[in-house]
Amino acid sequence: MSLEAFIIWVETPFEDVTAGIKLCILGFAPRLNDSEVITLEIVGEWLGHKGDGTIWSYLKRHWVAWLPAMGDRSPFVRQAADLWGIKQWLNERLVTDLGACPGT
Repeated sequence: MSLEAFIIWVETPFEDVTAGIKLCILGFAPRLNDSEVITLEIVGEWLGHKGDGTIWSYLKRHWVAWLPAMGDRSPFVRQAADLWGIKQWLNERLVTDLGACPGT
């Protein structure tokens, strides 16, 4: 599976589950929607990047064509931190769906 296909595969179930509901409701409207931030965080973690700032730097260097609205590091990191519970749930679902969890 290509990285592009993996990114789409990660975002699709999340979009299905949330059906466009805004998960992060405080502060100014973010440049990326919540499902994009969660997808990028999960993909970045699966690629071995540690921490929101490191993931942002990688994405800014390599995926700017896909993410023209990405913006600055600080708002991205803050939004990602606000969505930690959703990311944890989705990551567990992906591990199960991929069959990477023994006994599932």
